[in-house]
Amino acid sequence: MKKHFKKFLTLIVALVVVLSAVPVSAKTVTETMAKEYVYLQPRIGCSKMVGSFHPKQKVKFAYNKKIGKVKTTRKDLYGYYWYSFYPTKAGKTTVTTTYLNSYDSYKTTFKEIDKYPFIILNYQNPVSSSKLGNTRIYGSRFNKTDKIYMSYNAYSKKNQTFKLTPKKGWIVDRVQIKDKKGFVTKSFYAAYGDYKHAGKFTSAKVRATGGKGNYILSIYTRNQKTNACVETQIVFK
Repeated sequence: MKKHFKKFLTLIVALVVVLSAVPVSAKTVTETMAKEYVYLQPRIGCSKMVGSFHPKQKVKFAYNKKIGKVKTTRKDLYGYYWYSFYPTKAGKTTVTTTYLNSYDSYKTTFKEIDKYPFIILNYQNPVSSSKLGNTRIYGSRFNKTDKIYMSYNAYSKKNQTFKLTPKKGWIVDRVQIKDKKGFVTKSFYAAYGDYKHAGKFTSAKVRATGGKGNYILSIYTRNQKTNACVETQIVFK
């Protein structure tokens, strides 16, 4: 009896070893991101990145196409395509990305699923008032548009002090100087980590350079309730 039991035990151990050595050909890993609020931008446009994938990963996207569209933004040096979600209408949708990942060290392929829940909100004007040099810029100018224009010639002769007061419930994240291609040449940041001064953007020295339409003042203002950001621009033409 003991002899037969030992043979049976040896067979079981051998079977376990064999099965543990067989690689798993497919395994599903799901990751759900926290929901994110996004404000629509009337003219500037907005987007949220939903991943970068190599063509061999065979990525698929599922979402409500009435709310927006996923587009390829660029291809990097490693052959990966970058994808972003561009909202076009207020509402809710979850961008679900399904793709394959290979891990050579485990000799296995994973089918991964990432979920990005978005809540798209209509544009809100975050600007109460602002001032450039001695010129007051009324916040109402941003009621229906996120982009306004000012004279390049009038503000290219000397440095001007720019100040901005956000509406209640909004804080200033940063102010940036951009060219017409979107390249950032300078940044002014609000005080982070100091609750007394956080979002208290004081001022920035600006002077229009680079030619008409090539000097853009971008203000990023964040809603304290939704944590979503709105960009407003002053373009010097």
